[in-house]
Amino acid sequence: MSTPEKFDLMKPLKQIEGILSAVDQATIIAVTDTNGIITHVNQNFCNLSKYTKEELINHNHSLINSGHHSTEFFQEMWKTIKEGLAWEGEIKNKAKDGTYYWLKTTIVPILNQEGNPLMYISLRTDITDRKQAEERLLNILYYDELTGLPNRKFIEEEVSELVKHKQSFTLIYIDIDNFKYINATIGNGIGDEFLKFVANKLQEEVVKPDLIGRLIGDEFIILLKGDFSSEELERKIKCYTKVLGTRWEINHHSFFVSVSIGVVKSTVNDEESIDLFRKANTAMLQAKREGKGSWLFYREEFLESNKDVIEIAQQLQHALANEELTLYYQPQLNLANGITKGLEALIRWKHPEKGFISPAKFIPIAEETGQIYEIEKWVIQTALKQKKQLDQLGFEQIQISINLSSKTLMNERRFNEVLKLLSAEEIDLSKIIIEITETSILSNIDLSIERLRNLKALGIKVALDDFGTGYSSLNYLRNLPIDIVKLDRTFVGSIEENSKDSIIIKSVLHLAQNLNYKVVAEGIETVNQLDFLKQNNCEVGQGFLMSKPQPLENLIDKLKQIFML
Repeated sequence: MSTPEKFDLMKPLKQIEGILSAVDQATIIAVTDTNGIITHVNQNFCNLSKYTKEELINHNHSLINSGHHSTEFFQEMWKTIKEGLAWEGEIKNKAKDGTYYWLKTTIVPILNQEGNPLMYISLRTDITDRKQAEERLLNILYYDELTGLPNRKFIEEEVSELVKHKQSFTLIYIDIDNFKYINATIGNGIGDEFLKFVANKLQEEVVKPDLIGRLIGDEFIILLKGDFSSEELERKIKCYTKVLGTRWEINHHSFFVSVSIGVVKSTVNDEESIDLFRKANTAMLQAKREGKGSWLFYREEFLESNKDVIEIAQQLQHALANEELTLYYQPQLNLANGITKGLEALIRWKHPEKGFISPAKFIPIAEETGQIYEIEKWVIQTALKQKKQLDQLGFEQIQISINLSSKTLMNERRFNEVLKLLSAEEIDLSKIIIEITETSILSNIDLSIERLRNLKALGIKVALDDFGTGYSSLNYLRNLPIDIVKLDRTFVGSIEENSKDSIIIKSVLHLAQNLNYKVVAEGIETVNQLDFLKQNNCEVGQGFLMSKPQPLENLIDKLKQIFML
């Protein structure tokens, strides 16, 4: 029987010496035993890791573990080297001072006579600069610079993978209501702080593997992975809206926070992630149209609604060219004696096939398409001509109120066209009232004040419409060159239901008297509402209780009776 050959320890040591002598002087070297305990490091290793040799030797590599790599990553590495094969890869480590660095690593097993690993030599090159450059590039490509959240590209790729593997998920599309007024009121810097506030609050509620991303501007998206019932989704959405609260305060400024949300669940038939984003966005827009601060689950009929928008825009252009538009007027009465003081001009569209189309349906579309400019031009020209007609009939004392959109108020060329139209007709412009909404002036208060002063320079009166529905503030109210405050119908409608609103109305009436403003109450529909307003010295009101909007020719006979002409 032959005697087993004695294992020569010098042989693997000579292998080590051969390897070490062949490597570059900048190479970072460590030697470990089969359990991963460090037995040798060179000075390059110490310089990069910020540990001394004494701190590293007799410890394993968990000392410099960054936590970046998964357990599976290291399991695969150990499986390879234990089989006696070299392993190559890139590893992120953590230095003693807490900084991170990247190493391109080759681990070479040194084998005994039986071919089993005796020890491992790690040969490493510092690639931190390259990896940091790659990370910066990835951040640019996949993350939002302002909030640090994943961007649209990141979320789209996640959704594409889920669609590809037929995995269930839900997209929640979030848009901040009236965000532009924050920027317009106190600057973009504060707007950025608000977006970071929203991002942080939502991030607190979204737990991995779910994701929260910022798409663009004030639009965010939440990706919920898994199959959720409608009830579960509603609970989550309520949490998201609740965590944002109803008010955000910064630097003595206070803003109401509300969001419009669209929700779409994936189906087995979904083939394109872009379609799901479009559906979620469509549901969000529909929620915004139906009332800000709400959410809707996507329904296929929403696409039909969008088709209706396109169709209405096309037909509206035809209506402008073919005299399908007309003006109705709603009387504004002196509440003390019931005498008509003025008429508010309200546009109506009589479609040859569909009949009357509500202004609430076509005016927002006209504002989106820019058709509002031509519509308002037509309204002003028609109202002025009809005012001239009233004057010729002996009703010079009747005031005509005309609504002006924020689009026109903020557009220099269009606004100047309005000034020319108003000056063109030879009528008493002191009997013309231009109504603007609160939200229209908030986009640029200083410019709004300048434009309103231009109107008043012609002798025109200015009314603040829908007062109480937006960011009502006494600070800007007292500085606006206005003559009239129109109390929103929602307040008037709640007189009999809510004592708080009644207190608000009393306060507004008292404030108006102190600031020398007239108050017009809109939407009076009951005798109790009328009596309340009269008791609190509201001078003028309009509503269905007194008269619905009518064509001018229908009102002329009534005016003749009132004024005995």
